[in-house]
Amino acid sequence: MSLLDELNNDFDSNNENESEKETQENIEIEDHLKVDNHDTLSPMTFEEKSLFGFLKDYENTTLNNNSNFIFKYEKDILNIIDKPLHEEADLYLLTESLTVFKDQIFTLYKDLLASYNYSQELSSILDNDPEKFCQTLELLINNKSKEVPDGSCLLNTSTLTKEQVLLVTLQLQNMPPITNNSLKTQLGALINKILKLCELQKKITNFIKIHSMKVTPNLCNLVGPTIASQLISHGSNLKQLSLMPSSNLITLGQDGKQKKSILYYSSFVQEQNDDMWRKKALRILGGKCSLALRVDYLKSNTDGKLGLQWKKELENKIEKLSTPSNVTKIKPLPVPHDNSKKKRRGGRKLKKIKERYRLSYVQQLANKMAFGKEEKSVLNSFGEEVGLGLSTSRTALVNNSNNVGDFGLSKKMKKRLREESDKVKKYMLDKGDSFVLENPDTESKDNRAVNGNIVSSKKKDGTAVQDTKDGFDSWYNKFT
Repeated sequence: MSLLDELNNDFDSNNENESEKETQENIEIEDHLKVDNHDTLSPMTFEEKSLFGFLKDYENTTLNNNSNFIFKYEKDILNIIDKPLHEEADLYLLTESLTVFKDQIFTLYKDLLASYNYSQELSSILDNDPEKFCQTLELLINNKSKEVPDGSCLLNTSTLTKEQVLLVTLQLQNMPPITNNSLKTQLGALINKILKLCELQKKITNFIKIHSMKVTPNLCNLVGPTIASQLISHGSNLKQLSLMPSSNLITLGQDGKQKKSILYYSSFVQEQNDDMWRKKALRILGGKCSLALRVDYLKSNTDGKLGLQWKKELENKIEKLSTPSNVTKIKPLPVPHDNSKKKRRGGRKLKKIKERYRLSYVQQLANKMAFGKEEKSVLNSFGEEVGLGLSTSRTALVNNSNNVGDFGLSKKMKKRLREESDKVKKYMLDKGDSFVLENPDTESKDNRAVNGNIVSSKKKDGTAVQDTKDGFDSWYNKFT
């Protein structure tokens, strides 16, 4: 045999060994998968698990067809309830089991509605309550006579109102009696399971209400034992809940669509009428709940007085927020008196304001008229005739000492305006003198005196010449 043949034989043997190993590994994987599938699907796994293990793996399993395995843990639940001393872990275990019972009651209730044709109308009358529906349907099954059963006996056995009992009796008249034995046994088995689960659920809720008052007294007084137990069940332990901020606490147990948390269903939040006020109440309640959880975890107040105190504070706070603000009363005007009021002294500010808005000297003269003389008037921009009064007289220009316009001006500007007004006055007086004098070239300044309306001067021969204001007025009227 050549060397090439030996090498080929070696490669063939190695390939055969590798293929054998791969087949063995595939067989082992398939066996392992079969075992895993058997563990998840076989009902024997539920029997081997404890109550804690069953509740832990409940989300990954479906118990629609295996509802009998829930009753296997009835003894464990009753043992926990009947224990003389309870731990915090027992409360968590029972609160988790409540969700299992609710789900299973709902699935059995759906099966019951599907198996009986006349159940939809009856369930709508009873507000889709499984316990009430089972009690009324049991009355129809146990009826051996051909007559219609009387629904008045339901008043003693169930929590139905009088209106519901009346509607049920009317509905039972339209429903035919159940004569099929196989249907009776099927419905009876479902009814017994639902009623048994409801009784067990009531025992658990009563235990949680009593026991949660011992673990979290302040929280129970604040939101109630049922809400407190639901909060504890959602949190892994009391320590983690106490460390949780209030913003996260109000979102515990939120639904996917409605986004309503556990605290949203508390009585304090549900008492509010509007959604806006409910959100405000939920936010305020979350802060107080976080404080109550910390107090209960540290066990600094075991009486629960702080919870009651905080509840009153919340009620007062939401009442203050909801009440509208007081409308300010309009003060009526005082009764006018005939007696004139006393003069009140004004300060510097009032004095300045009066000076700023008072009438000028020319405006005051415009409101006056000379007796027996015709008043001059002008047309304003609106075409209305406005009287000038005495504002066109010589005194309006010469004696205008009321500088109203210079209020609020700087000192420099006031000085400048004063100088300009003095120049105008001087110019007007000089013009008036030159008009009145007969020979102004021969006039001496020493002999000239201007006092009011009289202007005096001397001629060459020494005789004095006097003239009144009439000459100046006739000259002034030419320019006005």
